[in-house]
Amino acid sequence: MPVIPIYQQQVVPSGVPNLGRVSPGAAAAMGQATAQVGQAVQQATDQQLREVERERLRIEREREEMDTLRAEDAVNKLRERQMELTMDPEKGFIARRGANAIGPDVMPDYTNQFSTARKEIEATLTSDRAKAIFARQAARADSEYRNSLYRHVLDQSNSYAKSVYEGTLSVEANRAMTDYVNPYTIGMSLERIDMAVAREAKRNGLAADASAALLRDARSKVHSGVVAAALENNNVMYAEKYLKQNAESMNAVDLLKLQGLVTREVDSRAALTTASRVMSEAKPQLEPNDFNRLASLVEQRESRGRQDAVSPKGAVGVMQVMPTTGPEAAKAAGLPWDAERLRTDPEYNRQLGQAYLAKMLRMFEGDPAKALAAYNAGPGTVSNAVAMSISAGEPERWRYYLSALQSPANNKETNDYLDAILPQFSSG
Repeated sequence: MPVIPIYQQQVVPSGVPNLGRVSPGAAAAMGQATAQVGQAVQQATDQQLREVERERLRIEREREEMDTLRAEDAVNKLRERQMELTMDPEKGFIARRGANAIGPDVMPDYTNQFSTARKEIEATLTSDRAKAIFARQAARADSEYRNSLYRHVLDQSNSYAKSVYEGTLSVEANRAMTDYVNPYTIGMSLERIDMAVAREAKRNGLAADASAALLRDARSKVHSGVVAAALENNNVMYAEKYLKQNAESMNAVDLLKLQGLVTREVDSRAALTTASRVMSEAKPQLEPNDFNRLASLVEQRESRGRQDAVSPKGAVGVMQVMPTTGPEAAKAAGLPWDAERLRTDPEYNRQLGQAYLAKMLRMFEGDPAKALAAYNAGPGTVSNAVAMSISAGEPERWRYYLSALQSPANNKETNDYLDAILPQFSSG
């Protein structure tokens, strides 16, 4: 066999570096170069990734902007439909008035129309994001729309109820006037008015005192119509009798006005007794605002408009209301009783005093002289004096009998009070 020669020394071809003998410095340089190349490659890769991410974000922003625009466009369409359902002269709910606005189908119909429009518009959106944006704003629009619809129906319901109430008062007052001599007709009209007032008071949440005042005003219209019809038909005696029988359920303004009309008619027939002649001197030809004028004269006589005025007997304020009478006056005025306000609040004092004066007028059948005497001396004393004068067969002399029930000083005060106010009231 041939023998393969064994070389003890490796021969390196000329021009090829001997890697087996790289110096440490050269190796470090080569490692650094390799690292730099790797870093450059990494940086290029990162830059490319960042550009890709920026492009992705740009595309996402554009999509988001388009979704927002599509959603806003859809909301605009819903708003236009909302305005049409609300304000359109023919289709909008605002055009519905009175009974036409409060039918059982109104709210469901308009609510369903809006919901249908909302669903149809939402169906045109293809992106979940656009649908979500639209849904948020549509929910607010829906709430606003329903609130407006509810308020309109409620307002129209109140208006309709009020018009029906006022219509009932007018119809029944006219009915009673037309058949003014028929107690049955008048009674039926008053009964229907009582029911209408009860509904109105309940609808408005009125307290008992306020309800009573509303009822008195409503009934007063019927009584006023009956008396006016009787006077127009020259049935003066009937008018006078009817007025006395129903004075307690009339308000002070109507009572004073009608009492003046009746007195004038009685005077014009020259069929008066001495009492009628005496009373005619004390009673003016009255106008609708005579109660306010009488109350103003009382206030000027009582306190000259000073809230800090206090009488020797303890009456206080502009209308000189006695604290013991205050609760009764507050009830008549439909106000809560407040002793502190009676002393310090002139308007509260005035309301109580005027309510008590109105009560005295009703108690004494619209007679200003007796009502004023009762305001000054107390209704019990005046009632006793009137009863004594009637028993004695001389009702026109009630002031004489009043003097018998009072001390000289108190009687002088009452006479001065009447003599100061009645002439001014009669002269207007």
